[in-house]
Amino acid sequence: MDAATTVKAYKSLSQVEEAFRCYKSIDLKVRPIYHYQGDRVKAHIFLC
Repeated sequence: MDAATTVKAYKSLSQVEEAFRCYKSIDLKVRPIYHYQGDRVKAHIFLC
């Protein structure tokens, strides 16, 4: 991994952390789900 790629990955880390903070601050009444396929997770959240 070259230096430019490393810096780019490090900068995107802060965006990911900010997204998690934002997501955790939203008052969603979602329990842990045990689906592993993306479409099933989306359907579960949609139905809740």
